[in-house]
Amino acid sequence: MRALSRESTAPLPIGVACSGDQVWIQRPDGSAAEVGETGEIMCSGPTVMLGYWGHPPIAGQPYATGDLGYRDGDGQLIYVGRQDHMVKLRGHRVELGEVEAALRRHPAVRAAAALVVGAGVDARLVGFLVSAGDAPIERPLSLIEVKRHLANLLPHSMIVDAVRVLPALPRTRTGKTDYKALRQLVAPPAPTADASATTAAGVDRSSPGRPEDDS
Repeated sequence: MRALSRESTAPLPIGVACSGDQVWIQRPDGSAAEVGETGEIMCSGPTVMLGYWGHPPIAGQPYATGDLGYRDGDGQLIYVGRQDHMVKLRGHRVELGEVEAALRRHPAVRAAAALVVGAGVDARLVGFLVSAGDAPIERPLSLIEVKRHLANLLPHSMIVDAVRVLPALPRTRTGKTDYKALRQLVAPPAPTADASATTAAGVDRSSPGRPEDDS
């Protein structure tokens, strides 16, 4: 066991393998990832299930969890998110869970979510932030400040294009982040004949639901 700082906003480690099991991080090409490198969490050993009902047994093969994570310098596993939470943005693979984890590491952020809005050349990575204090952020984090923070933690392709500060993240009935509700917050407005509310920079300032954008 090890002590963790109360001020830490980094994801909590999920520990190490036990009971004779083996757990490792695997790259997409099947090779083992290095320390600190994100990949799929794989496991094998006596406590790994034999398979799913109605499907062929795993038959002693390593089990691909579908979870993404990395191993820190102490050998602890850090969970990042689900592999099906991975998207393609401008030709790059982006793990939204990893973006969210990096956003939460900012000292002024208590909770965060990320999603891609739009498609093709119009696709944008949007971050949703909740204040780390007891009250909503009175001076919202600027997009430049968030970008600088993420630049120290993530590749350029995973830095958000826009941010939106919320009093709380919407939740589903099961308590999970409601990404459908978040998407509706930043859905582009229906085209109208009156374009006077749109600035020359292409950001609609007439709706409070629009995120701050760097375009």
